[in-house]
Amino acid sequence: MTLTVIWLLPMIGSALIAFMPPRFAKWFGVIVALAALSVAAGVAFTFEPGIRGYQYSEAVPWIPQLRVFYRLGVDGISLWLVVLNAFLTVIALLATPVSTRNVNRFVALMLAMSVSAPAATIQITMENLVIAPAKATAKVADTIEWINKDIFAHTATARNGDWDVTMPPKKTVTLVFEKSRHR
Repeated sequence: MTLTVIWLLPMIGSALIAFMPPRFAKWFGVIVALAALSVAAGVAFTFEPGIRGYQYSEAVPWIPQLRVFYRLGVDGISLWLVVLNAFLTVIALLATPVSTRNVNRFVALMLAMSVSAPAATIQITMENLVIAPAKATAKVADTIEWINKDIFAHTATARNGDWDVTMPPKKTVTLVFEKSRHR
């Protein structure tokens, strides 16, 4: 739940600060941002660079009937982006003049904007020659995870031919969309 704290803390702080008296808003915002930065720094200091894949993974079934899950994890690249985001939020809040009109709302929006837009993991399962879901749409940073439960190999190909994935029998294959695939 460590990664959840990194985004949930600024969101809760944002909601509280929006209705707080303006004279307290900036400093309460800085405290919330520093707390999020300290959690992010704790993740960075305990991160093990020799391990492949995601660390601090969290997976909670959200709507299991539709195969919708809440998943978080950081790898060696995204870790430093999380830390940088938390650090820049602290700097931006410290640079905010207290005399700013509606400073409480401004600080609340700054904290809300510091919450990263999460990427989705889309699971597609092949079992008994049935593919579910049959269609999927992904955006940049999303991950598609194909789970082949069949004893046969399957393939998945983009309509425009940008990628082609082979899924061996009884294996899972993932593909992360790192750039826009539209032409």
